[in-house]
Amino acid sequence: MTITAVPLPTTSISAVPVTMPQGLNGVAALPVSGGTSGYMHTQSSASAQWHITFPDLGRLPNVQIYLTSGEAILTDILSTSTSVTVTFPSPTAGYAVIT
Repeated sequence: MTITAVPLPTTSISAVPVTMPQGLNGVAALPVSGGTSGYMHTQSSASAQWHITFPDLGRLPNVQIYLTSGEAILTDILSTSTSVTVTFPSPTAGYAVIT
């Protein structure tokens, strides 16, 4: 997959627009200096809902969900600056990366 590069502004940023080859648009999250490095949650036993708490980020987090195979997936996510609830259609094991 090729991602189209865009010039970065000289001011602090936290996201950059990207264009995928199929014409889908998205946002690439980037760490900002002075920010929290993130949190990784491992859900080793399959569950249809994961409840994750972490130190206060002071903002809504970026959440990426992966199966135990490493495949990234999309699902329902409800978040605050200190917690995430992930809901799946069926019990699922894997991990969440929260930044």
